Amino acid sequence: SGILLIAAAGNEKSDADLNPFYPASYGFQNILSVGAHDSQFQRIESSNYGSRSVHISSFGKNILADIPGNQKRPLTGTSQATAIVTA
Repeated sequence: SGILLIAAAGNEKSDADLNPFYPASYGFQNILSVGAHDSQFQRIESSNYGSRSVHISSFGKNILADIPGNQKRPLTGTSQATAIVTA
């Protein structure tokens, strides 16, 4: 009750309206599904899409991320976009 779940739309290059990706596609009112775009506001190739199932898009290309081994590396995808929306 009163919880917002922000979920990555997925990176299958797929229409999530036709090919659901979970948990983003459960369809509950408290789920916000996030796709990813580049600096030109173009959907990145791998991002899932869908007029009904993907609610918002955020920057998700070459986001500097911490990786194991105390290192950093640029990552691309809806998980990175989801972190930005969550923040």
